[in-house]
Amino acid sequence: MKNKKKRQKSKNMVKKHRKNRDISKSKKTKRHHKNNRKNKQTFPYVLAFDISVSIVISIIIFVSVCSFFLSIRTVEDNSMLPMIKNNRRVLVLKESKEIRRFDIVAFKNGSVLEFRRVIGLPGETIRFTEDNLYVDDQLTEEKFIFPKLDEYNKKGEVFTQSMQEENGFQVNNIPEDYYLLLGDNRPNSTDSRHYGLVEKDKIKGKVTYLLHPLEKIN
Repeated sequence: MKNKKKRQKSKNMVKKHRKNRDISKSKKTKRHHKNNRKNKQTFPYVLAFDISVSIVISIIIFVSVCSFFLSIRTVEDNSMLPMIKNNRRVLVLKESKEIRRFDIVAFKNGSVLEFRRVIGLPGETIRFTEDNLYVDDQLTEEKFIFPKLDEYNKKGEVFTQSMQEENGFQVNNIPEDYYLLLGDNRPNSTDSRHYGLVEKDKIKGKVTYLLHPLEKIN
């Protein structure tokens, strides 16, 4: 009888242990499912946050890098009409190594940043006669001012005069690292005819685009 009671008691303990184990396992399973549901609910927000942070960091890096090579400037006179109007904003490529004829450049004239077109390069002789440009005695077309040239020629007037309002002018053998800069609006432009040749060190960049609306400089 005693052995029977012991066996029964042992069976009851095993059943109780199994029951407790099953309950514990069930609780763990429920916690696991709950945690999975919680993780699934929070995952989109975490992903969105990570993407947002990545985008912000990328923008900061992009702007920082671009600031070394590009700048946005405002033209504050009418010397480059009709190509660039007063108060027009332009995109300037900084520290451009190659400066070519007819590039529009930004340069420091005292404390003022001005914009003019490159006409004469180092080592060249530049001559204007009857509104014709000669580079080392070779006739060179200025297509960007053809409409104005036609307009002035029809009126019998000279578009490109010297500072003394003479018919043309000449600059011999431009020194190394100096450039002859003129405005497109020649009758109303202050440029190399007035303040002389411009040193390369004063040239801060090349105008590549007009902004608002966006338009590339050819």
